Amino acid sequence: MTQAFEATAGLIGNAWLALAAGADAPDTRDAQATAAFLREVLRHDPPIHNTRRFAAEDFELDGSTVRAGESLLLLLAAANRDPTLHAQPERFDPSRGPRHAVHLRPWAPRLSGPAHGVGHHRRGAGATERRGPGSARRAAAGAVPPLTERACA
Repeated sequence: MTQAFEATAGLIGNAWLALAAGADAPDTRDAQATAAFLREVLRHDPPIHNTRRFAAEDFELDGSTVRAGESLLLLLAAANRDPTLHAQPERFDPSRGPRHAVHLRPWAPRLSGPAHGVGHHRRGAGATERRGPGSARRAAAGAVPPLTERACA
């Protein structure tokens, strides 16, 4: 839960930085414009850039053998700057088309490690709850109007 709060705080901070760097403030009366702005903040400058995972079993990855127990550093933010997925990836553009997701399959099931804010989490007596980037965007959306008021003042 702490990581989810940190990621949400990071999203709010990165939204402020985008506005301070000259990004056009969304019309905060328009929920879709605010959501598009926050999705682009998440793509352009995500609050979580990487995560570490450990191999649960031996497997091949891009011609290299990863042995059980070895760690891998996954650079999550790098996919957001891939020009094969996003035209002009360095440009901040809330009106950009559909976002593409990068999936870790087919080798992801061979990895283990702590979750980092998205996916299934255990809580209490084994209850499972789903939280995702939508939760962080909804929380951050409440912070965007005050941010845009300050940025435009």
